[in-house]
Amino acid sequence: MRLLPRYAGPATTVTLSDLWLRSTCDDTGVNVDMARAPLTDDRIAEFLAELPGWQRVDDAIERTYKQAYHETLHLAMYVGAKAREIGHHPDIHITWQRIRFSVTTHDAGNRLTECDFELARWIDSIAEGHGATPLD
Repeated sequence: MRLLPRYAGPATTVTLSDLWLRSTCDDTGVNVDMARAPLTDDRIAEFLAELPGWQRVDDAIERTYKQAYHETLHLAMYVGAKAREIGHHPDIHITWQRIRFSVTTHDAGNRLTECDFELARWIDSIAEGHGATPLD
C-alpha cells in the first residue's frame, strides 16, 4: 500500500484495487455513469460466466455460503465494511448456517451494473478468507 491523493480530499492509504473500484463504482470517480449504467442481458451473461457460483435471480445476482451461524454474522460485518468503503451494498440474508448475498444497483432502478459484479468478486474474496463454503 502507498499513500495516494484522494479525489478532492486529503491523502489516504488505499490499495490499487480499492482505487480502481472507487474510480468506477462510487461518487469519487470518473467512470461512475458507465459503471452504474444498466447492463444488457448479453453483458450480464458474460459477467456471470466469469463468476462461478453466482446466479441471476430477476434483476439481481445471488450466492449462498454455508458457515457456522456466528461466523455468518462475522462475514456479514466484513462484507458490510467493504460495501461501505466502496459505496455499494448487497442485501444480506442470514439463516441457520447459511448466508446469502443478493446484489443489484438500487440507483439504476434495481438493475444489474458493472458495480454489482465487482462487489460479487469482493464478496467471494472475503468469504474465501473467512472459510465460508459456497453452496453451488
